[in-house]
Amino acid sequence: MAGTSDRPDTPGSNTATRLTFFVQLIDPCSLASHLAVHVSSSPLHMHISLFNRISLALSICSSVVYGLKFPIGSRKAIPYPGLQHRNARSASVPLLNFQNTNYNVNITLGGVIYTVIIDTGSSDLWIAADVPNAQPVGLNTNITYGVGSVAGPIMKAPLSFAGYDVPAQAFLNASSYSPDPRSSGASGLIGLGPSIISNVFLTVNDVSAGPMMNRIFEQNMTSQNYITLFLSRDDDPESTAISQMTISEPLPGYESIIQQQKLPVVLTSKQNLIAGAQQFWTTYTDVNGVLGSDGQPIIVQSTVEGAWEGTLVTVFDSGSSLPQVPKALSDSIYSKAAGAIWNATLLGGIWTVPCNVELNVTFVFGGQAIFVHPLDMSAIPSEVGAPDIDAVNGVAMCYGTFQPIGAGSAAPDHDMILGMSFLRNSYILLDYGNFIFDSSTDRTAPFIQLLALTDPVKAHTDFVTVRLNGLSATGAFDENLATTTSGSSITRGKSRIYVIVAVVCGIVLLAAGGIFFFCFRRLQRHRMEHRALGGFFMIGQGGERKYRDMNAPVPAGVDENLPELTTMEQEKEREGADESTPLTHRYQDPFRD
Repeated sequence: MAGTSDRPDTPGSNTATRLTFFVQLIDPCSLASHLAVHVSSSPLHMHISLFNRISLALSICSSVVYGLKFPIGSRKAIPYPGLQHRNARSASVPLLNFQNTNYNVNITLGGVIYTVIIDTGSSDLWIAADVPNAQPVGLNTNITYGVGSVAGPIMKAPLSFAGYDVPAQAFLNASSYSPDPRSSGASGLIGLGPSIISNVFLTVNDVSAGPMMNRIFEQNMTSQNYITLFLSRDDDPESTAISQMTISEPLPGYESIIQQQKLPVVLTSKQNLIAGAQQFWTTYTDVNGVLGSDGQPIIVQSTVEGAWEGTLVTVFDSGSSLPQVPKALSDSIYSKAAGAIWNATLLGGIWTVPCNVELNVTFVFGGQAIFVHPLDMSAIPSEVGAPDIDAVNGVAMCYGTFQPIGAGSAAPDHDMILGMSFLRNSYILLDYGNFIFDSSTDRTAPFIQLLALTDPVKAHTDFVTVRLNGLSATGAFDENLATTTSGSSITRGKSRIYVIVAVVCGIVLLAAGGIFFFCFRRLQRHRMEHRALGGFFMIGQGGERKYRDMNAPVPAGVDENLPELTTMEQEKEREGADESTPLTHRYQDPFRD
């Protein structure tokens, strides 16, 4: 029986638990018979349009999964490092970053190693190749993605991954597919989402046909039901980190993710699931949780019924190349950038910006600010296998990465999808909790944890190095690399203020030094002059120096103590100086050049 839960007034607070608006998660098997009829025939009514031949999907479909994102480019794929399993289970599994548009991993299926794309926005495993030792189950299915689709028979074969073994993993042996995954250096795709959106599981209608992560966790009931993903940035000059995935433990050096606030997964009700809605890795931003380049909140209203006021319902999707956000948010990010152009007819509507314009945006989840690297704010077409854009006034143009969700694409259960351009800036933990059918240890509600990775100052350094060839906006080599080049209409960042303050302080110190030097010289000059006059200062009873009374008589013996006068009189006679010339003007100042 479903019931509505309570929720706190605001998200991102210090409360121990943030409950969500949802009806409690039901047993997926009880839905299978109702949902199966939607698996093969669910219409693609959400318009997707970006590149005709790449995977940079701008929105999602209303079928069971998000967009299939295969970039098609001419760049040669980097040779993939094979998985080296230890006798014990691997602490982490390396991922291949393919042009910042896909992240691939190796699995062993039927005794053969296959490279597949990882996708947290779907839940099925499919392979576009003949798999040895595979047994058919006698059922076919198809999966419609945001871009493309696959279809074929469901089969089972032994699977090994990260030291875990599944004797009979169900998968779709794709006999037809579009686009071709080989263009991304892969043979298929592995879905890491909840099982309730798995076409294979819903078609077979048996827990033995559950997704790979379900099968792994069900056979290891003493472990925690979570995975983590660390996604690297291709051609990042400041980092040589390798993309990685872990199961039931964090990456060494990033253990603090366990202490981050647990973001509740927004659950989809049974009624909405039957009606065609989906269950993804979905949560809330904090109130006013999107900040622009000026550090001020970008106010956008959620379209999700029952969402907390001031929040946006967000899906995390590692299979989405470009984040898809409300148009008001995309407009706010790019419209203020110098030289930005909204192309209503290009690829269904898209922002383009000069590649040398530095932008940034920050998302706040659970009180933690996730700063997005400026290199993730725009994409050079040639580097992602996308069609070139005509230069404007000789300036190369890039695709804005945070694009608006197309007309009719915004689903009723979320406001935006944060894909790879966001996820490269945050280490993410996805805890399946009771999404797993049979797990005796981890029966908590599913949740998400994030750990910010990007340092704004270093990110600026990267941008200047990669996009500006090490030159700042002024054309000079940028030593501090601590300012932004976002355009005249966008307020400069705080780092700009620090540079200005440092320059002003330097000028003040230089001026103070000049004044001190001038006063010191003058004081020395007066001292020497006053010694020549017999001394203008005297020592008081307390030992302090004080001025001599101007009416006091000249000290006795002064004529005997002024040998300099004789020298200066001689100099006067030699130079023919006028008697009215002040003595100090004829005195040889030892500090004067």
